Amino acid sequence: MTTDRHVYTETGVEIERPVPEVFDFFVRLENVPRYVGGVIKSYQASEGPPGVGTRGVEVLGPPFEGTELMWRISRFEPNRLCAFQNTLPLPLGTSVDREVAYEFSAIQGGTRVRCTHAGRIRGPLRPIGLLLSALDRRARSSMLQRIKQLLEAEGETSSGHAPERPA
Repeated sequence: MTTDRHVYTETGVEIERPVPEVFDFFVRLENVPRYVGGVIKSYQASEGPPGVGTRGVEVLGPPFEGTELMWRISRFEPNRLCAFQNTLPLPLGTSVDREVAYEFSAIQGGTRVRCTHAGRIRGPLRPIGLLLSALDRRARSSMLQRIKQLLEAEGETSSGHAPERPA
């Protein structure tokens, strides 16, 4: 869904691991480079356990080498919800003020993760909202599939079964 100033995408995945394990993976910032292409480092910049107000940093690689994206946790309910807010800089003085939320629910044999991304585009590139929505939906879907592969492979390893390598 897009208006002249907004971007919204929604996607999800089912992971064959328990909710607490999946939730913990999402809130441990050092995991981000394992599933988000272009992020070379991610860390919590504030002290204490994750919760509303926790701040973090993602350091980007090429072509945005060294760019740091600051974010904060805007909503947090252990094993149920974690949402992050930040401003994503784009070319030509455009930016996207956004919130990315992950909702976790127990299902037979694992966890359903629902991801929503809502953003407000500011600046001269506002008309590209529809394109950004399509690109974001594809990127988030790929990211969730990568997390599924990682967690299910780790689960097989810890249960004594050899993990399969992704194709």
